[in-house]
Amino acid sequence: MESKTFQGQFLSRIAMDGATYHNDQNSLVYFNTLITGVNLDFASVLSEAKQFTHIKDLVESLEQEGPLSSWESLKKYYELSQVLEKREILEKLQKLDAEGRGKQSDFFQKLAFHPDSKISMQKVFQLMENPEKFLDIDDEHSGSAHERKKPANYTHFKYLDLSPEDLRDALVEGHMDKLQYFKPFEATYNLPDTDYVFSDILNLLKTGLGSYREKIQGNAKHPGKLFKQLNQLLKQNQLDYQKLIEMGDNISKDLKVEIEKLLFNSETGIKDTRKTNEFMVKVHAKSSPEGHLAGDDTSCCMPFGSGKNNVYTFNLACGQMTIQRKVEGKYRTIAQSVITPNIDINQNISSLLRSISNGEESLSKYVASDLSEKKEIIITADNIEVAPNAKGKFDRELNNIYSDFFARYAKELKKQHPNINIEKIIIGKGYSDLHLKDAQSVDNEFVPIVPPAYSDNTGDTAFELSLNNKNKKSIASRYSIIEPQVSSANNIELPRGVSQLTFEDTLRVSYVEGKVYADNESLIQYIHRIGNELIAKDVNNVLKDRPNLSTKIENDKGDMLGYMIAYEGVANQEDYNNDKSYSEEKVIYVSDLAADLKKSTTAGGKLIKGFLELFEKNYLEKNNPIQIIDEARESTSYKLIQSHINKLGAKYGYKYEMKEEGIERRGDDILHLIKLVPILDESNKDLITYSTNVDERSKDSDLATKLKAIFNK
Repeated sequence: MESKTFQGQFLSRIAMDGATYHNDQNSLVYFNTLITGVNLDFASVLSEAKQFTHIKDLVESLEQEGPLSSWESLKKYYELSQVLEKREILEKLQKLDAEGRGKQSDFFQKLAFHPDSKISMQKVFQLMENPEKFLDIDDEHSGSAHERKKPANYTHFKYLDLSPEDLRDALVEGHMDKLQYFKPFEATYNLPDTDYVFSDILNLLKTGLGSYREKIQGNAKHPGKLFKQLNQLLKQNQLDYQKLIEMGDNISKDLKVEIEKLLFNSETGIKDTRKTNEFMVKVHAKSSPEGHLAGDDTSCCMPFGSGKNNVYTFNLACGQMTIQRKVEGKYRTIAQSVITPNIDINQNISSLLRSISNGEESLSKYVASDLSEKKEIIITADNIEVAPNAKGKFDRELNNIYSDFFARYAKELKKQHPNINIEKIIIGKGYSDLHLKDAQSVDNEFVPIVPPAYSDNTGDTAFELSLNNKNKKSIASRYSIIEPQVSSANNIELPRGVSQLTFEDTLRVSYVEGKVYADNESLIQYIHRIGNELIAKDVNNVLKDRPNLSTKIENDKGDMLGYMIAYEGVANQEDYNNDKSYSEEKVIYVSDLAADLKKSTTAGGKLIKGFLELFEKNYLEKNNPIQIIDEARESTSYKLIQSHINKLGAKYGYKYEMKEEGIERRGDDILHLIKLVPILDESNKDLITYSTNVDERSKDSDLATKLKAIFNK
């Protein structure tokens, strides 16, 4: 191979490849491993691979282009040859299909064997076969924060039976799609490859309309209709045709766009002779294989299987947005952004991060704003990564797309999240490959509501892009319908101000916790752990069809006064994670209960009452009494539980007894490890037994109906 060809097709691509390969090899070391071990009998390898239907497209692509056509093709060929030596992987994929687990089979096939995939097969099969190791991958960019935030932490919460395999299945099979903050959405754009200045448009407009006075016939399809529509538009903008001509290039950008739409309208205007490029913009579902290709497609530092990307993947508040260009019938990713829901804390985020050195201090110590308040959400892109072969080529189109797409998407998202700001988005400057010309630099005061371990939006300033939603028509040719949000809420009536607690409350919970436990920092769990726990219990609940038992209480303005984290699990979580056949008694675990007594003296009691309502309706009413485990703070929740336990289960024929399993001193506080154990109430035993027996003998019996009615009351 000529040295220049080798440099262009291989060495330059290898140098830009930020992925980590087998045994933590970087791309250059991996290249050396590859060329010393690759099977050069290309024909034999590809012939053997043809017998597996999963990889038919990849084999045909390698035969067509040749394994030595590029660094990506050589990697694909080498990894394919390695997989063939471990035929059990391909056989496992076939087995997934046979077992009816088609979603998993499809997911892993597309990532590993799609001809356009640049993802390492090793990482794909690691997620498939060894999710525990995959979830525990480290990251060199995120520092110590990654250790606290990596998704492996989701599987180690007390009593929570969420194993690495469970977490993998929740992602791959689409359960996480039901929870993710940024719901899937897409739009198609057909944009001209050149941009007319207004003087060009004006000349075309004159030609299209013609001149009645000069008896020149316009070349528009319907010059009269075009002129009428133009006059209506100009009237809305306090202009007429003569003034428009006099203004020239001084007209606004939005008016120029609207006039251009009228001019090139297929029914009334003239034909646009410019060539167009088609672009597809997507906010991806968590289970979308295509979304996982983004970091590899743009050759940025978050390839599939990197520690940083793993955090983005399993953090329910992180979304993946891509822009793809259609080339020869196929869409190729040219740009991507990781998006998060952020709030404005009125404090420079860069300075704040310098103050919080290790991420384990209470937020309330450093943040001036009251984060317990219900604040406006601002869609934030960490930056804009552009693929190497697209840099500088589509800046104008990307500028138009970002502004237009988010203007529409923000409106759609507001239907599910009413506190979304639809007037602007924020874009981080760190390592961004594109500066949007309509964006202005602002003080960076924007924090994610569920922080990841790493973000490119941590500088002193960020870009603010105005979406200018008022009366603006989209330039997109097609929008999809956003998927409806699947809510974990139920119809159970809860005390006033009490509602269910989810991962979206992470930042507020962390702040309230810091306030409540200010007198005893040993009880503070810190923001990363809280975010991990809320995500983990939400995922486990959806995966296993369990009710959300966690609650929060807010005042009339929506400000958080307190919270309670509780979930169903098993008595011995470690045994469950080590052995899926392990059977253990189910438990409800109350992980944390906190209320700001300075704002409300009744919040704690209402939280417990709300929890008991959820517990009774979802468990006791369904004849499923289950023990409750809690580490209760002696000065607060321990007393509240003592006052409520007498009522628990009474109307369902049970009494709950409180058993103390141990006492622990933590700082200045005493924590009681307690179990609330259901015991059949002997005074109701005969009625329960008799009504059940009668019901079994005659389900239509009036007596059975009456007895059941009495019992249910």
